[in-house]
Amino acid sequence: SNQIVDYPINRDTGWNPGSVLHILPTVNHERFLIKVSFLQPIAEAPLLQVGQVSTVPGVRTDTEGRFWLFDAPGLAPETQYTLTLKAASGKTLCDPWPLKTFPAPDSDPLCVRLLIYT
Repeated sequence: SNQIVDYPINRDTGWNPGSVLHILPTVNHERFLIKVSFLQPIAEAPLLQVGQVSTVPGVRTDTEGRFWLFDAPGLAPETQYTLTLKAASGKTLCDPWPLKTFPAPDSDPLCVRLLIYT
């Protein structure tokens, strides 16, 4: 169905989610693997712009087009990137957000901040 899903969501008023419902990032020292869900289906693959480095097309992970996966390899360790999610037409789907890669495995960072959500 093409109906908009209406979930009660506690939104950050300082960030415009547009049609994005969830962003679930997985990060290592050289790659982002990001799952995104939308309030309504998207027919054409959305794009994830990773800073000035690359633009990654989404891979649909359901039959309706509500759930998409973005795989961004080849990133620099311990580097923050601004991520921008766009429709195939180029329209921005939500506000940009920052995401940082982990330090390289052979590095000796002074500190690491980690959020684990279950």
